[in-house]
Amino acid sequence: MRRIARSPIDLMLCLWIGGLMAGAADATQVCKQIDSMGREYFLFIPDKIDPAATYWLVVEVHGYGGHGSEGSGVRRWVDRGDCIGVAPSFPDSYQRLDLNTDVQLVRIFQKLQTDFKLHGKLFLYGHSGGAQFCHRFAIKYPQLVAGCCSTSAGSWATGGIFGSMTPIAAGVPIAISCGELDTDRAAQNMPMSRIEWAKKFEEELGVMHCFYKAVYWPNAGHEGNSAGNEALANEAFSLGTSGMVGKDREDWEKKLKTLSDLVHAGKLAQAMTGCADLLRLINARDPKETANNLAAAGWRAGTPGISACIKTAQEFVAGQVQKLSGDIEKTGLEQVVAIEKGAAPNALMELQSLCNTFNGMIKVREAASQASFRLRASLR
Repeated sequence: MRRIARSPIDLMLCLWIGGLMAGAADATQVCKQIDSMGREYFLFIPDKIDPAATYWLVVEVHGYGGHGSEGSGVRRWVDRGDCIGVAPSFPDSYQRLDLNTDVQLVRIFQKLQTDFKLHGKLFLYGHSGGAQFCHRFAIKYPQLVAGCCSTSAGSWATGGIFGSMTPIAAGVPIAISCGELDTDRAAQNMPMSRIEWAKKFEEELGVMHCFYKAVYWPNAGHEGNSAGNEALANEAFSLGTSGMVGKDREDWEKKLKTLSDLVHAGKLAQAMTGCADLLRLINARDPKETANNLAAAGWRAGTPGISACIKTAQEFVAGQVQKLSGDIEKTGLEQVVAIEKGAAPNALMELQSLCNTFNGMIKVREAASQASFRLRASLR
């Protein structure tokens, strides 16, 4: 994986912007970049990149008349440890993907994929004008979008003139919200108020059996509910990246933590058995159970959304098990070294036990076999 090449001036700019936006104690770098179209975007990256990790790209889209420099909210995603953030600067008319602003984001994504190890899909969210861009981008590029959250949009993709939902995007989790008191029109030529239009869009999502959640905040105007919108974005992200949300996600996190604890305790045989059990369990995931889990968290999904959730959940768990397997292998190798170094009377038996335990892990078996050979040679 390559890191972005920066001149001394670029590095000074990164540090200056990072300190200005968050303070010197923060471990996130913020760098102003120029994309292939000559437009600015702000890149948020962890101070230390894990070369073994694959990161999610999270995109925050500014409101009308805004700028990417306002995207400091994307920092919280980077603070998770598994995300890289981007806040593009779009010219006016971006709300409907005009002026090739959709191509602008696609190219930024492609560029960052050459600089960092990223998943093949991004997550994006935005408020007001940003919400208009986000949901339209998700509809047009569902193959590139893990999920999106659009809040208090001034227009929605309904009726054809302002865009429309397409069946190919029915598997993308889309979260929408609007304040119940957001009764103004975004512009005089708009056919509906924001709240009316949000409900119209929700209606069309339901007719097309799309994957969505809609929330209308009581006693809130155009600003909506910031804490509620953040939670909504978290849910959409969770579904797009793990296929799980709410209690379902919590239950699986507990299962994974239990296995991690076994590894750290050196109970490797139990951990390996547990990993195999988890894979069997997730691969037998039931569509009806998945639908019930989604409904319990307030999400609606047709067949495409449910199928997408199952596939994403299987990929997520398989990825977590792969990481655990790497930890198990590392711990197993450490145990081989410790046994050989200790040279206890039963060392050969312990090494043989490791060979049996790690029947499917070639590196550990080979290390144990070589250690056994050395110990036998030393006893002659």
